[in-house]
Amino acid sequence: MDSMKELWARLEGRVPQGLAPGATDEEIRSAEERIGVRLAVDLRASYRLHNGGPMPFVAGRDWDVWEALTLDQLVGLHEGLMECRETGCEHEAGLEDCGCEWHRRNGHPVRQGNSWYRGWLPVVDGGDSSYTVVDMSPLADGTVGQVIAVDCAGPAPEVIAGSWRAYVQGVADGLDALGA
Repeated sequence: MDSMKELWARLEGRVPQGLAPGATDEEIRSAEERIGVRLAVDLRASYRLHNGGPMPFVAGRDWDVWEALTLDQLVGLHEGLMECRETGCEHEAGLEDCGCEWHRRNGHPVRQGNSWYRGWLPVVDGGDSSYTVVDMSPLADGTVGQVIAVDCAGPAPEVIAGSWRAYVQGVADGLDALGA
């Protein structure tokens, strides 16, 4: 299993613009305080190496460079999405009729519904209201720190990797398979 440093080293030569420098521990702590959520260990390690910037993205037999969010961008987008959410998940209040509770009872690992959740940390902006998100508040069948694809205008959120490290590993492996 590659460390975050080894994984990012595998990606560095594939981003013509170069990768952004890392964030300090103080910048990470400040971001966590502003959003009220502690980052997953592997996401913290990743931000220490690169605070956002260009990141390869693999889709099938093709690849492109997307923009990983800086900590400031993550905080700003998270705050904006929390403010504009149309409905809230009321599972914590014990209401059995919210979509989140239905999915919990039916074994889905990701919160559903027309909402954005405090524990969802957008880390890559795919454009057109789609985000790669580290999920710090999954349902019972999920894993804290799982990576989900969220498209505010599209299909229901789905798990795409078990962790941020696994997601970055998948990108590196995908680029290797493509010979990119």
